[in-house]
Amino acid sequence: MPGGARRQVWLEVIATDANGKQVFTSGVMQNGVIPKDAHKFIKVGVDKDGKPVGLRFWRYVKIGKDTRIKSGETRNEVFELPADVQYPLTVSTRVLYQVFAKGLTDKVRAAYPDEHIPDPDVIELQAVMKTYATNNG
Repeated sequence: MPGGARRQVWLEVIATDANGKQVFTSGVMQNGVIPKDAHKFIKVGVDKDGKPVGLRFWRYVKIGKDTRIKSGETRNEVFELPADVQYPLTVSTRVLYQVFAKGLTDKVRAAYPDEHIPDPDVIELQAVMKTYATNNG
């Protein structure tokens, strides 16, 4: 996966009950921002003290965290549903990609106010929807 310091790849999960009521969500953007607790596929560069370098890329020494998915690799992500979920349950899962985070886009806009800098598109890389009759899968 192409996730990294600037590129964002994350998992969006929405579970709905038989009445169409959302009973669980993860990774759903709010005002163009990915929630902090979303399952992201990222790499984080750190400095000599093991602290994330963020925009200070010149301090990069090594990768401190790498949750990207390598070519040919598969991964199971686990989520805990509320105990009172009523089945059948429909789970919609999407792997999403965005070239720049909203925060970075906003910083660039502030630095170059005369430029027309659009919001980066969110691109769906993969989508799966499955209905579970019981909690046994």
